[in-house]
Amino acid sequence: MNVPALAADMLHDFSAFNFIDNSEINTSEMRGSIMVLVFGSIYCKPCIELLPIMNTLHERYYYGDVRVICLDIDLAVDPALQREFVNRHAIKPPYIINALQIARNNRVFMLPTTLIVNREGEIVKRIYGFKKIRAFESALKKLCPVTEQPSIAAQPDPEHEPAHQHESHR
Repeated sequence: MNVPALAADMLHDFSAFNFIDNSEINTSEMRGSIMVLVFGSIYCKPCIELLPIMNTLHERYYYGDVRVICLDIDLAVDPALQREFVNRHAIKPPYIINALQIARNNRVFMLPTTLIVNREGEIVKRIYGFKKIRAFESALKKLCPVTEQPSIAAQPDPEHEPAHQHESHR
């Protein structure tokens, strides 16, 4: 007996503003990149424990084509409390607040839930609860190689003259 293939679990695209810098995040414009969407709450201990892992993934894949986005489902949280939370946990990836409807649209019903989305917008993996970094990297390595951040010495500083102009002063 032939069983029909299940339809791909596609990301329900969204557009929202990054709470950290107010830049717009539009997932339909991110096609061609791999997305790691982690849904959580400032009141969820496993969600908070996942933040350093998301910061590490964000830094590790920053120069590649992986985009890590943190989504907070809490509604009506005092912006000052939200800002303090972001600062206390040094959140580096884009951080979207009031994301409950985005969670519902993408069938996220427990926290934390991480969606790994391929370049075509298909949700290829759902990771539930707190996991160590290797669980996320295992899923990502199937989709792309790790792109390490270049060393700080190799990055030019646009605010200053190139390093070779300073060598004569040493």
